[in-house]
Amino acid sequence: MTNKPKTLTLKSSCIISLLAGAAIFLILYGTKILNPLYTDWIKTSQCMDLTQHYYGWLFFKNSDWNFPFGLFDSLSYPNKISIIFTDSIPIFAIFFKLILKLFKFQGEFQYFGIYALLCFALQGLFGFLITRKFIKSNITSILYSILFCLSFPMISTMFVHTALSSHWILLSCFLILINYKIFQRKNIKFQALILALIAFFASSTHIYLIIECLIILFPYFILQYIYSAKKEKNTLKPALNSTILLSVFILTSLSVIYLNGGFSSGVWYETQNLINGFFRSDFLFLLRSGRLSVFHTILFNSPDAQVSAYCGLGFVFLIVLFFIKMLYNKFLLKKYRVEFLVFFILFLAVFFLSMFPILSFNNHVLYEFDLSSFALLEKLTNIFRANGRFVIINSYILMILPLFVVNKIKKKQLVFLLLA
Repeated sequence: MTNKPKTLTLKSSCIISLLAGAAIFLILYGTKILNPLYTDWIKTSQCMDLTQHYYGWLFFKNSDWNFPFGLFDSLSYPNKISIIFTDSIPIFAIFFKLILKLFKFQGEFQYFGIYALLCFALQGLFGFLITRKFIKSNITSILYSILFCLSFPMISTMFVHTALSSHWILLSCFLILINYKIFQRKNIKFQALILALIAFFASSTHIYLIIECLIILFPYFILQYIYSAKKEKNTLKPALNSTILLSVFILTSLSVIYLNGGFSSGVWYETQNLINGFFRSDFLFLLRSGRLSVFHTILFNSPDAQVSAYCGLGFVFLIVLFFIKMLYNKFLLKKYRVEFLVFFILFLAVFFLSMFPILSFNNHVLYEFDLSSFALLEKLTNIFRANGRFVIINSYILMILPLFVVNKIKKKQLVFLLLA
């Protein structure tokens, strides 16, 4: 009698995917920046944004407590400013300020290395959970999750706009979206709790993440209504449930922003908005990643690296494979018709939003919308001047789509993807 080889349990696989994500961080950045007392790497950084985020935290740490908790005046006395507007990751800033105040610590302290490690670990976990939806092998799913940890949009902003590199929050929204049939069967309280948690982490990390999460989750609210309406005799209750879930997300976000001082800041900055189209994407967003892309010699270098959704050459091959299989496999098209339609509409909407108002192809303007007469739109877009960042959503759509058709990825193929 032969014993069957032991297989990895789901729980063990989740832990391994967490550790795999953390290991990738250590390989890329080492351990030195995890030391909270080591700050020279930030102060001497060539990226002024990271240095600004650190000094914003430093002034916040050394200031007295205020209410709302994210306010401080040591940087702009006598006016108070919110920690939100220094991009210093409010949830970590408030937590570590509390700890350091309790221990009366006065020296320099940084948490950006620790936070980045956490982002890589959670990226691995949620990447695994998304992959496991389509690939039943835990080992193969763990290997595929490594690709999420090697995401160019995340790595390229990790120590530029560290808060914006919290892509695990976006993956948690995608996890709900691809499991919409299972998630909508849960009771309304459970759904509201999960959405509130996502809203809490998004709004206590960076405001852009709130909008990105809402964009990803919006199709879920619609699907939740459609599938619930089929079971109910009237459509009032499903409509009410969808409205409640959307309201929970929005109200949680607004509450956290309020507690972080987002509505009480006495200092405001005049910034460029998306009307000028400076921080935008274009039709070649999939191939652009500076010198990391094999196409960099023929592409115009954008002023903002965040306008790219480059997934790597391996994923370019996988995406081509996806469309080929779609053309020759009507069964898959019928089986996942709702999912494909949702992702297609979401992709196009994000694509247009990230390019708006100037449609361009490799620095050649194809069409420009004249928004000079839309004063209200200009005021609204003052909040989000770098609309090119939204194309990150499409990066993960392109990483998830092949999973619908490549459900038996061989390990040798995954090694090729990692190398590509």
